[in-house]
Amino acid sequence: SLPVRSSLHVTSSLHAMSPRLPSSRPHPPFSRWRAASPLVGCRSSVRLITASAEETELSERIRVYSRKRIRPVTLKQFTDHAKGLIAGDCPSEAALVSTRYLSTELPVRLAHAIKELETLPSLLRSNENTKQVLEWYKRSFQEMVQLEEAFGASSWDEKEELDRALADFSDKIDMVHRRHASTVMTLALGVEEYKRQLRIVPPNIDKQLDHFLDRFFMSRIGLRTLISQHLALYTDNSSSTGTIDEECDVRQVILDAAQHATQLVRDYYGMSADVTVVGCFACFPYIPSHLVRTTAANNHI
Repeated sequence: SLPVRSSLHVTSSLHAMSPRLPSSRPHPPFSRWRAASPLVGCRSSVRLITASAEETELSERIRVYSRKRIRPVTLKQFTDHAKGLIAGDCPSEAALVSTRYLSTELPVRLAHAIKELETLPSLLRSNENTKQVLEWYKRSFQEMVQLEEAFGASSWDEKEELDRALADFSDKIDMVHRRHASTVMTLALGVEEYKRQLRIVPPNIDKQLDHFLDRFFMSRIGLRTLISQHLALYTDNSSSTGTIDEECDVRQVILDAAQHATQLVRDYYGMSADVTVVGCFACFPYIPSHLVRTTAANNHI
C-alpha cells in the first residue's frame, strides 16, 4: 500500500574606507610600496569586507526565517480555492490571495531547506554539486524575501497595476521553479562523490543519507507543488483545478511510473525486470506528479 498524505508539508551599510596616510613609524621593506601609494588594495579590501557583511546579513536572515513554522496546505484547500475561481471569484483578487500566501510562505520553506543542507557533513557540504544546490536555494531565498517585502508594502489603485504586479510575481516564481529543476540529480551526484571520497565509511551512513534525502526531497515536492499550482491556475489555464486531478487513477499512475523506470533501466543496463501491479486501487483527488515521486521513493526507483 502507498502512503497518501493529504497535507503538503510541502521555509550594512559600511562606512567608506578611507585610506590611511603613512605613519611616521618605519615600514618593513616589503610594505614600502604600499606606504608610498596608500590607495593600493583599498578597493579590494572594501569588496571583501562588504561581501563578508552581506553574507553575515544573509545568514542571519535565513536563521530568522528558518525559525518560523511552515504552514501546510491541504488538497481540500487547493481544490476549494480553484473551485472558487470556477464559481465566479474575481481572478485578480483570488490571485492576490494566493500571491500573498506564497510571498510569505516560500521564503520560510526555502530557509528550512537551506538549514537542512547546512547540517550535512563538512566533506559533503564542500562538494561542488552540494555547494551549487545550496547556492540555488540561497539565491531563491533572497529573491523571495524581496518579493515578500514588495507585496507587503504595496497597494494598487488600478486593476492594471495589480495585474502587472501579479504577472511579475508569477514570472519570478516560475524562474525559481526552473532554477531548481535539476536539484535532485545535482544533489545525488554530490552524495555519490561524497561516498567515494570517504576513507573510512561510518556505520549506517547509507541509512543516514537516505533519511536526509527523504526529508529534503519531500520538502522540495512541497515547494514545487505550491509554485506549480499557482502557475497552473493563473498562467497556464490548462486545468480548472490546477495540478490536481480530481479523479486520479492510482493504478495508471503506478503503471506509468513503472514503465518510465523500466525504460531507464533498460537504456542503462540493456535489460530490465518486468513490473506487475496487483491489488485494487481507488480514484480520488490527488496530484499525479506527487504520487509518481512518492512511488519512486518508496520503491527506490
